[in-house]
Amino acid sequence: MPENSKKDVTTKNKKKKKFRDDAKIGIAIAASAVLFFGCIYAIGRGLDDEPVGGLVSNQTSTSTPNSTGTGNSTNNPNSTANSTFDPSKETVNKPYMVDLTLSRPFYDSNLSVEERMNAIVNLPGEETYFKSQGEDYSSSNTFDVYASFSGKVVKTENNTIYGNVVWIQHESGVIAIYASLGEVKVNNNQQVKQNDIIGKSGTSTYTREIGTETLHFELAKDEQPINPKTSYGQLVKNL
Repeated sequence: MPENSKKDVTTKNKKKKKFRDDAKIGIAIAASAVLFFGCIYAIGRGLDDEPVGGLVSNQTSTSTPNSTGTGNSTNNPNSTANSTFDPSKETVNKPYMVDLTLSRPFYDSNLSVEERMNAIVNLPGEETYFKSQGEDYSSSNTFDVYASFSGKVVKTENNTIYGNVVWIQHESGVIAIYASLGEVKVNNNQQVKQNDIIGKSGTSTYTREIGTETLHFELAKDEQPINPKTSYGQLVKNL
């Protein structure tokens, strides 16, 4: 083969390889762009019409009765069961007493764009984006979950998305929802006191991407979500 022909063939092969490499890079960039702009689009439209994103707006979700509760939280050294207390003077406590990582914050329009993107939830295998209506905590170790305030256990369930869930209602009407629990230590209709142990950390479809020892925590009143971060230390009745 003449020398010029060899050079032409070599040049063509290099161009083909470069085209294939460029195509692969283009596909990767396009895939990343879809995920990025999906989140940006979700943030931009506010997701006000999305019914998903928290247990507050999914009270009728498919579930099965939870049978893991022991109905006994009196062995908690921090329990206020035997002390005099006034629920109207209770402030919201954090549902944990160890150092945890806040893996997903409550969606707040006042957050930075980066923080709001972190508060956009996309369940594995789903194409729907929605706002986080609670906070998700994670740890490398199992941890106890405590009642943020006293009240009545109005519901326990094993939810297909959120795993084991406990709902506790304060006398003021505020509800605390503890989900992704690995173990539940209370039963329906049980009265609990602030700082009683109501369960242990675990995981669920909702939190499995952030760890194996997690807690999904929501606060709500009149079926409206409340930001836990701005509620800690506040009087429950004022939420």
